[in-house]
Amino acid sequence: SAAVEDSLKLVRLHKKKNLVFAYMGSYHGRTLAATEITSSYRYRKPFGHFSNRAVFVPYPYCFRCPWGKKPETCQLYCVKEFERLFESEYYSLVDPKKEDAECAAFYIEAVQGTGGYIVPPEIFSALKKTKLGRDNELWLVDAIAQMLKKRPIYAKVIDGTLFDPGSKLGWLKANVEFGLKDKEVGAEFKKFLKNKV
Repeated sequence: SAAVEDSLKLVRLHKKKNLVFAYMGSYHGRTLAATEITSSYRYRKPFGHFSNRAVFVPYPYCFRCPWGKKPETCQLYCVKEFERLFESEYYSLVDPKKEDAECAAFYIEAVQGTGGYIVPPEIFSALKKTKLGRDNELWLVDAIAQMLKKRPIYAKVIDGTLFDPGSKLGWLKANVEFGLKDKEVGAEFKKFLKNKV
C-alpha cells in the first residue's frame, strides 16, 4: 500500500493530475489512496465518496472474456476497446488538440488475486511450454516462473496462515479455520467439532 501511495504522489507531482487507469477486479492496498484505485465498492464504501477514483477498464481475461470473445479469434479485442477511448474527445478522456489525456498513469497487476487469480493472456503460451509438475498436474506457479524470465512479476509477502486448497487436507483446514471465525455459524460449528473429536 505504501508503495502505491508514493507512486500516486509521484504521478501527481510529475503530471499535475489525479486520475489514473486501473483494471476491474484490481486490488492495490488498504491505505486511503490505494483504496481509491481498488475496484471493489465494498472496500471503498466505509470511507465515503472518493473524488480521485480510477477509471476502471476490463482486465484481459481470456478464460472468461468480458466481451465473450475467444482468444484464437478475438485479435486482442480488449486492447482495441481500450484504444477506442483515445480516438475522440467525446469519449471523455482526451483532448486531441492539445495531445493531452485526463488520466496520468495506468496501475496494472501482473496477476490479479482479489478476483481469484486472473492472469494476463501471455500466461497461456507459458502454460503450453510448462511441463507437468507434482501429481502430474500443470502448475500455474511454474508458468509464472517461465514468464519471469521475460518480464517482471511482482508479489507481496503477507502475514497470516497459508492454506493449500489444492490438497484435500488443506481445503478442509481452510474451511474449518474460516468456519470457526464466521460470526453467523462459528459458535455452533465449534460445538459440532467438539462433539466429533
